[in-house]
Amino acid sequence: PMKQHLKVLMEYNLWANEQVWNCVQTLSDKQYTQAQNYSVGTIFDQVFHIMSTDFYTLSMMDGSIDTLSGDDYPKKEDYTSRDALWKKWQAVDRAYLTWLESATDSDLEREIGFQETEELKVAGSCAEHIMIIENHSTNHRAQILKLIHEMGGETCEMGLHSYVAR
Repeated sequence: PMKQHLKVLMEYNLWANEQVWNCVQTLSDKQYTQAQNYSVGTIFDQVFHIMSTDFYTLSMMDGSIDTLSGDDYPKKEDYTSRDALWKKWQAVDRAYLTWLESATDSDLEREIGFQETEELKVAGSCAEHIMIIENHSTNHRAQILKLIHEMGGETCEMGLHSYVAR
């Protein structure tokens, strides 16, 4: 059942990202790149942060990245158009579901991690990292919606309850 629960969580993540992206799309280019003194910066920075963190974690899970060298890490300059960023974000979301579909219990229990800062080591099983990624994404989606609301933009409900109840 753990794998099924994680699958629901990742399907929800994909759905919630789309709900928030639809709100992002209602912003002007100026609003999308407007400097913010909050969290990681502009709406673009927030979306890029979610996508790139998800990409990096998935790459550790599937074994394609095992260090923080940054060579394979997405670069902001490669995603200057909203369309390019959204396509990459969707591809990463779908890749999680693909990985999870073929994951064994052993894959889910495998430990991964990295030293984020001198004081912070991020480590845990792949299953735990899926939960961490979902929590991280929810946090930043809420921050994005806060910023959009402050700009007078359109926001949405993106809670897990709304996904399950639909």
